[in-house]
Amino acid sequence: MRSKHNCFRCVVQLEDNIIHDKKYKTLQEISDELGLSYGMVADFSSGRKKHNKYNNFKYFPQVKIDRIKKEEISDE
Repeated sequence: MRSKHNCFRCVVQLEDNIIHDKKYKTLQEISDELGLSYGMVADFSSGRKKHNKYNNFKYFPQVKIDRIKKEEISDE
């Protein structure tokens, strides 16, 4: 279901390198793009899941999903 007022910005960072930075209309679009389950994307978005067991892994990427105003995303 699409939000009437919010969209999302997804940033994937590996160490100091940003490897993905894109705006999306739905969490499902992020899920499809990154190849993650919708549940994982929803957890990243809400900040519920911290992935503590992976924190010591050298190459584990950081995934950050923030809500943005719908006006900040352009229609493609």
